[in-house]
Amino acid sequence: MTQAPAVDPKQHPVRQLIALLDALGEPVITTDRHGIVTYLNLPAQQLMGTGSSSVCGASLGEWLSELAGPGGIAEALEEHALKPSGMSGGPVLLRSRLGPLLVGLAVCRSELDGAPLFLCMLRDLTQVRRAEEQMIDAQRLVRSILQNTSEGYVLLDGSGMILDSNPAFESMCGCNALDLREQRIDLFFEGHHRDLLQEWLHKLAEGRAASAEIVISRGEGQPHVLGFFKGAPLFDAHNEQVGVFGLITDITESRAKEEKIEQLAFFDPLTGLANRALLHDKLTQAALLSKRTQRKFALMFLDLDKFKHINDTLNHALGDQLLQVIAQRIHRVMRRSDVVARFGGDEFVIGLIEPRRIEDAARVANKLLDAIAQPVELEEHVLHVTTSIGISVFPDDADNVDLLIRNADLAMYQAKAKGRSRFSYFTPALNERVQHINRLERELRQAIGRDEFTLHYQPKIDSATGNIVGSEALIRWQNATLGAVPPGEFIPLAEETDMIVPIGRWVIEAVCSQLRQWREQGLPLLPISLNISGRQFHRSDFRQQLEELLATYDVAPALLELEITESVLMEDVEATIVLLHELRKLGFSLSIDDFGTGYSSFNYLTRFPIDTLKIDRSFVMGLPHQQNAATVTSAIIGMAKSLGLKIVAEGVETREQAIYLHGHGCDQLQGFLFSKPLPVDDFGRLLDQSAPFAFGSKRLF
Repeated sequence: MTQAPAVDPKQHPVRQLIALLDALGEPVITTDRHGIVTYLNLPAQQLMGTGSSSVCGASLGEWLSELAGPGGIAEALEEHALKPSGMSGGPVLLRSRLGPLLVGLAVCRSELDGAPLFLCMLRDLTQVRRAEEQMIDAQRLVRSILQNTSEGYVLLDGSGMILDSNPAFESMCGCNALDLREQRIDLFFEGHHRDLLQEWLHKLAEGRAASAEIVISRGEGQPHVLGFFKGAPLFDAHNEQVGVFGLITDITESRAKEEKIEQLAFFDPLTGLANRALLHDKLTQAALLSKRTQRKFALMFLDLDKFKHINDTLNHALGDQLLQVIAQRIHRVMRRSDVVARFGGDEFVIGLIEPRRIEDAARVANKLLDAIAQPVELEEHVLHVTTSIGISVFPDDADNVDLLIRNADLAMYQAKAKGRSRFSYFTPALNERVQHINRLERELRQAIGRDEFTLHYQPKIDSATGNIVGSEALIRWQNATLGAVPPGEFIPLAEETDMIVPIGRWVIEAVCSQLRQWREQGLPLLPISLNISGRQFHRSDFRQQLEELLATYDVAPALLELEITESVLMEDVEATIVLLHELRKLGFSLSIDDFGTGYSSFNYLTRFPIDTLKIDRSFVMGLPHQQNAATVTSAIIGMAKSLGLKIVAEGVETREQAIYLHGHGCDQLQGFLFSKPLPVDDFGRLLDQSAPFAFGSKRLF
């Protein structure tokens, strides 16, 4: 059988239909009344994956095997053609050369040139079925995700009735699925959140999304759940709203963590009072309010009197308990509208916000003095504590928060100077002092750039021979307008403003440079001690900074002795021990400065890899006549000797002191008895003498 000859499509309606379907790209097959294929168009050939010569003359049943039943293909085609719609009852499988294809089949019975034929129209349903399967798979996947997600899922009708839910939501409510079904969701909301439901449902009915925090009740005796609800309307194919889809995230734990983080960020962990960050924020708000309302507010700076003595003589645990008691007493005196903060250590700051009269600050200060002065019973101890209070007023005494705190701090020191356990207002005289400090700070920030710093060197003397065995580098500042500024005035300011870090680096570099110059001049090179500040010592780049400067000036580490105070060493003991070992390994000599004034224990001394203890001048001053000074000094020397450490005594000013120290085994002496700190040229000449010191051992002892 061959393909039907081409004819004018206008001659017969069937040919017109076939031509139309050809034009539309629809696959068409014609068969005779026996089901033998007589024609297939190009789209049909593409669908079947073969040419017309392979199909024409063959039974359509070979390609549509599902139709080749007991009655044969012709009978099956006849049944399809007799259906009112002309469509098959379901898809059929086409044995395409490209593989099995699911097709839709429509059959029309007609005649052409007096011969009966079946006109078969095919439609590839593979993509349609694949899309349906993908949709079913997607629905299963979504269902699986919703059932296994940690977020609660709930499906509601327009009135808030629960139609469906997942285990996570059921767990939040403390119910099973059957208990939740056809219950109104607001029954599980706590308090005013029930009232919010109608507002949400109204929004959702308008096609808008809704979200809010909710508190879910889990029944009597069970903890509530804090959730974040996100709802969205659901629409059908006709854009009609059919329900509400909601997701609830359990934020109970995360909110608790946020509150804990906030507590750590803004509150003192020991006392529960506000910390510096929260204090600054509250005072800034108070300052803005004061400017708007033209009402003043007062700030009080409290410092406990002789707290360090209590801390040292008892223990730090009791000291912490004492701070907690004092914090509670302060809190009870103040109003809820006031700001109470622990500023650090034994310092507290209070913002008296919107007082009825600014003069009330004095009345409140007296109440605080009385409350704090009451005895405190801790374990078997009865402690008597007093406090000194400084008061400053905004905006009379300062126009910003930082200056307000500083001025109150100055007033507090004035109260201590007057005898402690009292309060003092910031005064114009103190203001002059503040202005001087501000000016000092401005000049200090430019001192390095102006090359205003110099180093003086004070020799260290071997107590046995009188020879110079080293020196200490001491910084001096000569300012063009301020003149010679004492170290005791500018060094604490440098510590407070962080200027001590660049100044400390300058000192190290200046010493390294000087050692190189003395080497080039042929002078003897003796170890030089450097005072290292806490801020400098605890910087992460401190070791690297030292190594770079030594390499730049080609100086041996053994020529530098790093002096670190007890308080600095005890700030972070474990990290300090690691860094000290690293510095010792590099070849630096390590010394504890001002020993006896801090709180390091014998146990820590055995762990610190140090070489030298330097006895503080406050003990040396009392020698040899003051019994306490003599006892402490002898104990320090004995302890150092037992640990194999060198002992240096600073502040030696009399022969009696020198004789006492030498007699008790002190290795090195330093002080005005031998020499004041000398400018570099004078000290260089001293080194060049290469002779025992004028107060050498033969003359001295």
